[in-house]
Amino acid sequence: MASIVKSVEYLTIDYDATSEPVTTNLTKGQDETQCVPFFTKQLVAGALVDDWRERTVKLEIIDNGGTAAVKATATGKTDADDHRLKIFVVEFETAINVQQIDLDIADTNTSNTAACTSVGASTAEAFLLSYYCFTHTVAIDRPDYGLCRPIFNSTTQVQAERVGNVGNIDGVVYVVDCDSGEFVVDHRDIAIVSTDELTNETISATVLADSFVIMHAKSNEGGDDPIDASFVADLSTTTNVRVRRAIVGTPGAAATVSVQVVECQNNEWLVQRGDWTSSSTNPDTITITAVTEANSIVKTGTHESSVYELGTSDLAAGTVVDDLGAAFHFNSNVQLGVDRQQTTETSNIVPWEVIDFTGSGGPENPWNYYAQ
Repeated sequence: MASIVKSVEYLTIDYDATSEPVTTNLTKGQDETQCVPFFTKQLVAGALVDDWRERTVKLEIIDNGGTAAVKATATGKTDADDHRLKIFVVEFETAINVQQIDLDIADTNTSNTAACTSVGASTAEAFLLSYYCFTHTVAIDRPDYGLCRPIFNSTTQVQAERVGNVGNIDGVVYVVDCDSGEFVVDHRDIAIVSTDELTNETISATVLADSFVIMHAKSNEGGDDPIDASFVADLSTTTNVRVRRAIVGTPGAAATVSVQVVECQNNEWLVQRGDWTSSSTNPDTITITAVTEANSIVKTGTHESSVYELGTSDLAAGTVVDDLGAAFHFNSNVQLGVDRQQTTETSNIVPWEVIDFTGSGGPENPWNYYAQ
């Protein structure tokens, strides 16, 4: 059984306009050059204005005087209210190549590119994660300016892009690739027409228990309506990626949703998934099949930068986007916890995935008998 993950560490970071950037040390002796963070986010105090400067954050893994650390930067944030990040830091073994690349988009531009070390013969063995903060001289509430996605231009170049050209994107892109076929990646750019509430994309056949989904997007939405831009993506069958946004009603903006389906080839991990639907219950819980908690992460099918963490939405104005944001963590090895600040909107759908890396590191994973 291949070993590709050395450690997993869970931590929380709180920040506001006066405390950022916040740097928190990791505790497992990690090599910062081999680490990748996954996170969800919630508002824990106050009520934010509808402004992309308030809802974006850049997560970097740095060398903090000889200790690996997570640095959360929200340069554009002006509000004193607190955000809480629930972060899982995955440290890959040296057999997996990890690059952390600065990639910004300047005001008046729609895209920018950066060189990366070659990921090999094909991008089919590499995936991307992008985190960024948005800055501008005034408040901006438009997804066409603030919603950014990364793509591969080639095996040696990555690109960050959005639809509009107002404001600065200060971003970092993580490039993760393998040399020995440990995983394969199906990259899909899914065109969403303005009236689509549900879009299905046929993919190469995958094993559900071996696969997880990474999603980023860009949007033509020039207003501030989550019904148009709050996408979620998940695997609904072995050959289908499903993209959803509106709960009811008709959206009015086109978009491009980028989905990466990452499938392990040698039982390196095991995935279980489901939908969480918001209600008046807060905090909420989800029962899962038992995992090795210390080796596992939970992530959602929302934009990886957690800019629309409320899930699908019927809101025609975005004033409570962060107030409704749902953050996920483990309560135990058989239960997830879901926390948010407000429950004023219900029936939002957030797909989730639990990824257990036990098979790649510590004791033998008993789930392997069911992964075929």
